[in-house]
Amino acid sequence: MSLRRAITLFCLLAFAPPAVLAAGVPLHFYRDYDALLHQVLDPQGEPRPALLRAHESQLTHVLHHFEDFPPAHFSAWKPKDQAAFYINVYNARVLQTLTLPPAAASQAFPLLEGKTTLSELERKLSEPPFEEPRAFLALLSPGHQGPSLRSRPYYGAQLDSLLEEQSWVFLRDADHFRIDRSQNIVFLSALFEKREKNFLKLYGQTGRFPFLNPPQRAVINFVSQHVQSKDRDYLMKAPVFSLRYLNEVSN
Repeated sequence: MSLRRAITLFCLLAFAPPAVLAAGVPLHFYRDYDALLHQVLDPQGEPRPALLRAHESQLTHVLHHFEDFPPAHFSAWKPKDQAAFYINVYNARVLQTLTLPPAAASQAFPLLEGKTTLSELERKLSEPPFEEPRAFLALLSPGHQGPSLRSRPYYGAQLDSLLEEQSWVFLRDADHFRIDRSQNIVFLSALFEKREKNFLKLYGQTGRFPFLNPPQRAVINFVSQHVQSKDRDYLMKAPVFSLRYLNEVSN
């Protein structure tokens, strides 16, 4: 065990009461990450590159904190706490890549005494024990085209409500979802196209939208539960419409 990892483990054990550790994530676990987010994001949740560079040492400290977290403690956490950890690690790593060459987004990095990548972390969130199709709506995109980033870390105890909030916020933006009623076309972010199958288990059991294929049906079933009432009414009552992902047309 490295000296840095040993110190991290000691601090976790020494300063977190056993009852808190047993219950899940100590409230102070994401303290430094929380402070960083408040310093580098604008009010819309967009990272500010100049401030990321100015706080490079603080970001490096946060990343080391995540890297050195002992796997034994992670394994003892509940699945929602583990999922929140993966989301926070992912977003912190993306913040780092925004000040680096584009290739950095695909490079492996240390985590839980192993190596992983951003794409691997997202894949884990869509598989057991998490199987969370909404997770990508909490992930900052290296290409600046995805959801905005919350100014607070994710915690497992609040994960369901926060992912619901992120879903509503994302689909409220006309760049991510809109309906052309005159042509009966539903336009949806291409981010959903790449993740259609992730929605099948939780949202695929519906008799609605028989004119769509099963993965699209699951996605629209999810979308219909996270849009304003006039759009939900259209989706639920229209006898037929076509689904187009926004990378297929000119915005």
